[in-house]
Amino acid sequence: MPEEQKSAPQIVYVKHRKWNRRLAMLLSLILPGLGQVYKGQMINGLAWFVLTIVGYVAFIVPGLFLHILCILGAGRGVPHTWRPLQVSGLHSTNRI
Repeated sequence: MPEEQKSAPQIVYVKHRKWNRRLAMLLSLILPGLGQVYKGQMINGLAWFVLTIVGYVAFIVPGLFLHILCILGAGRGVPHTWRPLQVSGLHSTNRI
């Protein structure tokens, strides 16, 4: 009886959703952290929202400073990325 030959898992690269840098910055201008949420960074967006609101409550200057940092942070990063996705048992040699 022939033994089954186990092949190593293949890696497929998947393109993630592209986001618009200007839209992310505009959303964070309207509501701190909303640009990060738009990019899919939920916890990061919530943290920016809370920190900016605390900054505004403490005094206007720290809040304004944090709000500007939040807007700049929303525009940072690569709009789309190729991330490896390990697939086991992929028998096709076709690439996505």
